[in-house]
Amino acid sequence: MHKILFFLTLILIFQITNAISLNPKDIENRIEKHRKKEFYITLIDSKGVPVKNKDVYIEQISHEFLFGCNIFHWDRTFRSGSIEEKTYRDKFSEIFNYATLPFYWGYYEPEKGKERIERLKRIASWCKEKGIKTKAHPLVWHEVVPEWANFSPEETETILEKRVKKIMTDFKDLIDYYDVINESLGTKNYNNCVANWIKKIGHDEAVKKTIKWAREIDPEAYLIVNDYNITSEFYNQIENLKKSKATPDAIGLQSHMHVGVWENYKLSEIIVRFEKLQLPIHFTELTILSGKLKTDNDWFSYKIGWFSTPEGEKKQAEELKRIYTILFSIPSVEAITWWDLTDYDAWQGAPAGLLRKDLSSKPAYEELKRLVKEVWWTKTNLITDNEGKISFKGFKGKYKLVFGNKEITFELLKNTPSNIILRLK
Repeated sequence: MHKILFFLTLILIFQITNAISLNPKDIENRIEKHRKKEFYITLIDSKGVPVKNKDVYIEQISHEFLFGCNIFHWDRTFRSGSIEEKTYRDKFSEIFNYATLPFYWGYYEPEKGKERIERLKRIASWCKEKGIKTKAHPLVWHEVVPEWANFSPEETETILEKRVKKIMTDFKDLIDYYDVINESLGTKNYNNCVANWIKKIGHDEAVKKTIKWAREIDPEAYLIVNDYNITSEFYNQIENLKKSKATPDAIGLQSHMHVGVWENYKLSEIIVRFEKLQLPIHFTELTILSGKLKTDNDWFSYKIGWFSTPEGEKKQAEELKRIYTILFSIPSVEAITWWDLTDYDAWQGAPAGLLRKDLSSKPAYEELKRLVKEVWWTKTNLITDNEGKISFKGFKGKYKLVFGNKEITFELLKNTPSNIILRLK
């Protein structure tokens, strides 16, 4: 009995010493330390003369941190030019600076050789116009495989290589991030050409090959390996990729919470564990429901009458605030992507959206908007000194400086020098 208590005590001590402090004050201190930066700006006029003792206004335009959402309904679910389509776009761009676009093989090429490239380019171009970074999801996945794709593993590998390289070539200037392969560990119950290819060569080898193909086209492309299986198996896969020089740029962790919202201890344990891999972490698919939770683990049974409720919406907003605040405070976390924007045709038919089916805002939408655009947003009035200098501490991102009728946009990012010079034209 004493030995059991001793070992339980050791386990508890280990968990405590390896946990992230979730004390509200510590969370705020981490946000202050890791998401903000002190900047020193010298303002000069068009002739290079310092602008002395003048009022200037500085306001953030966007975050360096990626606040994302999938954008699958853009120009598809709602009639083009309709009020609903405009509402969808406006509410997306009002909060998000990061969009996940659908590149599922079965959707992208439903008929052999007939790709939906134009629609994806329209979405990506709109995102670029709005200053929204884009991600292709996914380049390789064993689900959503087109019906016509019935090949041997050897043929499949050749076709997938061509698909990866063609998409990356076609979208080189439009896509910023790639889920290069999705859920490679979950092929057991699937029998199609992609699943069979992965099973034949092994999931680690499939990931290595996919990363190799992508790097051959664009050595600088930002590649994410994404999975829902955030167990030791996925950890070991990423570790093996690093050892074999096929390191992705980030780890993609899915966090669908249809069964129940993760408690702080679980969130902390996951972050601490994957931080050991010393790679950026992206929470790629985050879902919190505003209605009844699932009571089983059958992920493929769609619920009928699965509605959002006032009580559920209040709880969703509270949980969103808790989880986003914790994740935003963790320096290894670079991105959070919500899944989906609206309840309309949401995954599994769940009340998972930030908007209701009629596109009205839930409390969770307003809470996220408040966090992103108010709590974690910098704007300030300053006066230049006798050398034309100002200083302030702000959230990392893109800014505008307004002086009289003149405006300059500039970036204050993690790698931006603390001292910069801005010239008025």
